[in-house]
Amino acid sequence: MIKTLLSISLLAMNQSQTKPAMTAVSQMQENKNPLLKEWAGAYGGVPEFEGIRVEHFSQAFDMAMAENLKEVEAIASNKAPADFANTIEALERSGKMLDRVQTIYGIWGNNLSTDAFRKVETELEPKLAGCQCFCMVAHA
Repeated sequence: MIKTLLSISLLAMNQSQTKPAMTAVSQMQENKNPLLKEWAGAYGGVPEFEGIRVEHFSQAFDMAMAENLKEVEAIASNKAPADFANTIEALERSGKMLDRVQTIYGIWGNNLSTDAFRKVETELEPKLAGCQCFCMVAHA
């Protein structure tokens, strides 16, 4: 039952996304998008706020959601018997890039919102809801 729900959710998410996941071009763009970079510094690091622009969010979310879906799909399709390490711990480790992008997205939405950012929010919110629904189904 769970695998069927996961398959349906993955199919729905793949059909709703208009951009391909990680192509060679998108991997090169990832290196240029400050939202997709690991944070540097103590205590988990700090994002590069000075380099972030509104136009970075759409690409960053597309790539981060695709990575998160791939991680959750790998966990769900694991042939080993489910145990704490290969399910709960694996799910806890998944979605790090998406967490980083969502953190900055929340800061912008609450503190730096502009007309351009609100337009991006309108585009992204349905995609984020779909991704969150998929992850909730995957956790069930």
